Amino acid sequence: MLGLVKAKVGAVSPYEPCCSLLDGLVDLDAAVCLCTAIKANVLGINLNIPIDLSLILNNCGKICPSDYQCA
Repeated sequence: MLGLVKAKVGAVSPYEPCCSLLDGLVDLDAAVCLCTAIKANVLGINLNIPIDLSLILNNCGKICPSDYQCA
């Protein structure tokens, strides 16, 4: 497990840009916002939806509602 974690002291989390955008949103609004950004590819990255959506939301202190599907 430790081999999978690549962290540096003082390093910025790769999720930080997304988290700052989602700050202040409730969980469902954050999920919808992130899903829309992913589908529009405004982040410039290809993600595996819904797995990566949940990972990003969890790292930002948000919870993806169990009944929400990014379609």
